[in-house]
Amino acid sequence: MSKGTDLMRNALFALAMVAGTTSFAQASEITLSSGGPTGNYFKMANDIVSYCAKPVSKHGSLVAVNSEGSVDNLMGMLHKKYRAGIVQEDVLYFYANTMPNQVSDNHVKVISELHQEAVHLLIPRDYKPKSQDGGFWSLFSKKREPSPVISLDMLKGQQVGSWGGSMVSAQALNHFFDLSIELVELKVDKRLDPQMPVIIVGGHPFQPVQDLINTSKYRLVSIDYEALGKDPRTSFYSDASVTYLMSGSPVSVSTIGVRALLLGANFRNPDKNVAMSKLASCVSKNMMDLSDDAETSPAWRSALDLIEAEKRTGWEYFPLAKK
Repeated sequence: MSKGTDLMRNALFALAMVAGTTSFAQASEITLSSGGPTGNYFKMANDIVSYCAKPVSKHGSLVAVNSEGSVDNLMGMLHKKYRAGIVQEDVLYFYANTMPNQVSDNHVKVISELHQEAVHLLIPRDYKPKSQDGGFWSLFSKKREPSPVISLDMLKGQQVGSWGGSMVSAQALNHFFDLSIELVELKVDKRLDPQMPVIIVGGHPFQPVQDLINTSKYRLVSIDYEALGKDPRTSFYSDASVTYLMSGSPVSVSTIGVRALLLGANFRNPDKNVAMSKLASCVSKNMMDLSDDAETSPAWRSALDLIEAEKRTGWEYFPLAKK
């Protein structure tokens, strides 16, 4: 064999080793998808990395990455773009109901429950309903304070505005409660005066909600949780309360809430899920410190309160790692 052939073979071997090392480095990165860099999810994802990067380091480098929110996080895990991500429970169940072959606990499991997000329903003052008796809606005249409690059934057949991740939450409400609403995606220039009921879902207080209240054109209304019934399909909705400044004073409004969940991509081979079990154990072990740490997101307090109240999701969990 010639010397030139040996050199060529050695060079090809070296390139193969470099390629293999690069591939391994990419595969060993544990991506935790959150949301936009200014959002609540992104702060919590970075808190998790701060506390848990070391405990899972034997299985890969834990990194928080920007994303488009719950839908992107869920779909990204299904398509192997992310290993873990934060997803609202209503979004998870909506896709589990509408895409059961793709979204199931065979593919994603819960690492940890997180905080509660609130459904904000804002109604225009002097709202003229579409194809409904206007008697009830006349209660939303400019002269009446505070706003009455509303049943979601009152939205049946109405145009309802939303945007971003709240669009899917509005779709979920529409799907689970058979509201037959006409959902309108509001562009940026239409969000402060959409002239229709608006659904916004997020942590509270939420600035887009306060911005609508500040226009004096909208009322943040109470949603009757008890009127939702006890349908097991919607057991993930819970009663909630939010507080916003109205005419300069803080006012609390009852509504419904939905949990944010930290999910992980699940594999049929248990050996491939060790990192997610390690991460689940780390978050569980450090939940109290995450709640009390002055540098972490305030939403961890809500997460700890709900866990201590034993309000658990019905979705399947990763088993905690054995010591």
